[in-house]
Amino acid sequence: MTSNDKDYFQLRKEIVVKVFLHVAFIVLVVFAIINFFYETYAIALFDFLAALIAFYTIEVFKDEKTFHLSINVSSFNIFVFFLLYIIFNGNNDNGLFWVMFVPIFLIPLNGYKKGTVISIIFYMIAFIIAYFGIGKWQNGEWNFHSYMRFVISSSILLYVTYINELAITKANLLLYKKDKENKRYLAKLKKLADLDGLTKIYNRRKVSDLLENKFNEAKRYNEKFCVAIIDIDFFKKVNDTYGHNFGDDVLVEFTHIIKSSIRQTDIFGRWGGEEFLLVMFYTDIENAYKKCNKIREVIEESQIKGKKITCSIGVACYEESIKSTTELISRADKALYKAKEIGRNRVEKY
Repeated sequence: MTSNDKDYFQLRKEIVVKVFLHVAFIVLVVFAIINFFYETYAIALFDFLAALIAFYTIEVFKDEKTFHLSINVSSFNIFVFFLLYIIFNGNNDNGLFWVMFVPIFLIPLNGYKKGTVISIIFYMIAFIIAYFGIGKWQNGEWNFHSYMRFVISSSILLYVTYINELAITKANLLLYKKDKENKRYLAKLKKLADLDGLTKIYNRRKVSDLLENKFNEAKRYNEKFCVAIIDIDFFKKVNDTYGHNFGDDVLVEFTHIIKSSIRQTDIFGRWGGEEFLLVMFYTDIENAYKKCNKIREVIEESQIKGKKITCSIGVACYEESIKSTTELISRADKALYKAKEIGRNRVEKY
């Protein structure tokens, strides 16, 4: 999965993990140095070990496959570090202030459900430790009133963080769904823009683009391919005699018959009016002629809207001397004109 393909939720988690790990590493190193000079060696050692874990996680995080491992290690590091911090430091220098930031990291890292559960477990343990510190921490200044302030403020912050993450998740999930719907809608519009409104096959613009691509490919790799212009014989007479609605039905059924007679890899589209263009890949002129003659026979043998309909086909194949698709189409058009001139209901090759 490339960075362009990642959904918002994973991208956001990655940003949170990266920020936390780098900030944690720097802060822990600074605290380790400070505690060392203050001769609180146990806390300094603990800070140093936590910094090493953060550094290790940064290195692990560079491999995208270990993304979830990085989240778990980061969460574990936060959980254990702050619990040990409470045990060793109590509320000296108002240290419990830092503990209240735990859910701000745990919930975005793990999602609003899992992160909240982990945060609640953390606080339950932290509250028990803090309760037993009443009358002991800060030379006895840590009292029940201080304890309740810590419990209430931590609980409020946990709740606010949960609500915030829930709102962000729901809002972005809605945006994600809307984005997917818009992409589907745009894809549908693009597809409709490529199709002929009546016959539901490629329109002239799309066929021209595909033919141009194939022409350039054939020129580069010296591949064989042929084009055929298929024209319904006396279609104007059909329209004048039976009406345009009948003529439209003939075009639709004519299209279905040809589609069932060609390969899925061939390109078939409406060229304009009663004319259709067929692009046949990896085919020489003789095989293209045989294929088109078979199509002509199938049309002749079919009853379209209860009427006998025939078609004329002009075939031309790519050669190195041909400079453009316009020249190739012109050759097929000349072959079609010849088929009509001779008497229609036939295939002619250039």
